[in-house]
Amino acid sequence: KKDIKTRITVDSFDQEYPDISGRYVVWADYRHGPWNLDIYMYDLKTEEIAQITTAPGNQTKPRISGNTIVWHDFRDGTGSADIFMYDIKTKEETRLTNDAISQGYPVVSGDKIAWQDNTNDGATDVVLYDIKTGEKTWMTSGDGFTQSQLAIDKNRAVWLDYRNGFPDIYMAEWK
Repeated sequence: KKDIKTRITVDSFDQEYPDISGRYVVWADYRHGPWNLDIYMYDLKTEEIAQITTAPGNQTKPRISGNTIVWHDFRDGTGSADIFMYDIKTKEETRLTNDAISQGYPVVSGDKIAWQDNTNDGATDVVLYDIKTGEKTWMTSGDGFTQSQLAIDKNRAVWLDYRNGFPDIYMAEWK
């Protein structure tokens, strides 16, 4: 087997949090300064790089599934993050949350997005968002414990949950 490596970024700026789905690679990029991270995308088919975000502040921790990119975003300058989504086909950006308390670490699979949300009780809960219906479902809510390290695939989400004083892995399923 031949080991093939392709360098996608060729500048001297720092990049972080790469993710890949199908023909697209996304990452957060520091080319506009240390407090102005933006989301970029590389199209493996066309070999072109596109800047996805241009707002002030940091847009970081992107994840991609199919034609949907999600990230957490500090554009308001409040120190609290909100969740944003970008549709590659329509080139439309959508703000999914707008709260004074942070939401972060979004993940996406198909038409579902999940994220960690601190708005209920100061601890971190898990929220599921359906892109098709716009419906938000709290997978955990108000228990005062922290949930983290969220992952999602099709109709399941898993996360670390500290309700027993140490981390256990919990899973939720939906139809």
